[in-house]
Order: sequence, then C-alpha cells, then structure tokens
Amino acid sequence: NASDFYAHAALETGCGFINATPNNILGKPELVSRFSQAGVPLAGDDLMSQIGATALHIGILEFLVSRGVKVSESYQLDVGGGSESIDTLERTRNLKREIKTQAVKSHVPYDFSLVSGSSDFVDFLVDGRDSFLYLKGRYFGGAEFSLDLKLGTQDSPNAGGILVDVIRGLKVAKDRGLGGPINEVCSYGFKRPPIHLSLGEALRGFRGFTGCT
Repeated sequence: NASDFYAHAALETGCGFINATPNNILGKPELVSRFSQAGVPLAGDDLMSQIGATALHIGILEFLVSRGVKVSESYQLDVGGGSESIDTLERTRNLKREIKTQAVKSHVPYDFSLVSGSSDFVDFLVDGRDSFLYLKGRYFGGAEFSLDLKLGTQDSPNAGGILVDVIRGLKVAKDRGLGGPINEVCSYGFKRPPIHLSLGEALRGFRGFTGCT
C-alpha cells in the first residue's frame, strides 16, 4: 500500500517514481498508462543490488550458458541481520523468492530446477549479508560439475551505486519529456523489469540511453 501511495503522489506532482520495493507497480496497466499519458517517468520493480547474489547468480549462469554448459539445478539462499532481512522474512518472503527465481530463470534458455530467495534473519550479522550459491550440471561428454560459492557483503550500501544510476536515468527521461516505464533503466537496475535483458545488453542499453560510458 505504501508503494501505491507514493506512486500516486509522484504522479500528481509530476515527479518521476522509482519503485525499489518488490511490490508490483509496473504490473498495474491503469497506473502505468497514467504515468505514460502524464509524461512522468517510472522505473521498477525491486531494485537489484550492485554486488548482490541475484546479479552474481545471473552472471554465472549467463557465462555457463555461453560456454555450452547445461545447468540442471541451482539455488541461491541469503541470510542477513539488517532490517530488510527481517522484513523479508516476516512480510515478503514468498514474493521476494518468486521475483528472484523468475529474474534468474529469465536468463537461461531452458528449464532447470531453481530456488532463489532469502531464507533467514541472523541478528548478530547486523548489517552483513551472507549469500550461498550452488549450481550443478553437465558439460562436454556428459561430465558433471558443481559449484559452491559464498558471498559476504555489507547490506546497507549495496544498492547505492545502482540507485544513483537509476536516478540519473530518470532525470534524463524527464528532461526528454518521456513518461511511463523507461525500459533502458528498468532492465538495467531491477529484478522485475518489463523487459528482461542479459546483464551486458542491459548495461549497453542504459549507457546508450544516458550517454554514460
């Protein structure tokens, strides 16, 4: 409800709106249409961290697919001690898991077993987040491989760099009189954009749109 409230407030004031939360703002056709008609730019949904497990998971899978490796199963599980971790556990766990799983699966051109999402709150990690990634599959001649990886990050600043880029992108869109979802910004910075692109394609699209190098 809070995301909807702020989206409508942004629309009424003509201010570009960034939905960093997992709430499905861009999946509401009537609201999106109003942003487009008003010439107010919109970006979302669910901001992807600069060095988060979802981005890393996608990058590894894209690499394996490009090398002809067939992944059969994978998981990505997060534990953290920050406020987002406890909020995810108590209110949005299933939604976040659905979004992360679909975000990761969209980068692989075949079906495979996948679980991706936050799993628990660990108070003594404080502002830390530990992410555990596992992948299993086969390569040439049916040979098996597996990969286990742990990523440790400080949680609170992890989306800062991407958020600055997204703000810059919406300012460019606003200056050009564009309204509605800005696909070049959404595909680059979010887990659930209107159009899923590879990490490389999304980066090139964002740079081309903003003129950044």
